[in-house]
Amino acid sequence: MKLNGKTISFDQPSINDNGSIQVPAQTLFEALGIKSVWDKQTHTIPASQGDTKLIVPVKLVNGVPMISVRFVSETFGAKVTWIKATRSVEIITN
Repeated sequence: MKLNGKTISFDQPSINDNGSIQVPAQTLFEALGIKSVWDKQTHTIPASQGDTKLIVPVKLVNGVPMISVRFVSETFGAKVTWIKATRSVEIITN
């Protein structure tokens, strides 16, 4: 995955969940500069950036909270593109 042209690496590999690319939540939120807190009881992550607030549902994979790249990135104003040739995601922020 690339964010503004820079490669982002994850400790846990991304997964394709019925066409939705899921990545480790903490790494994506940090890369996008989004404040977030993992709520173990509800398996959600309340996240905020400026006036945008979101409660993100997660999927646990090997104990790691995973979230949808497109859903989260676009909610916070980024443009997400699937690069078919390389089977990768590119995110562009403002």
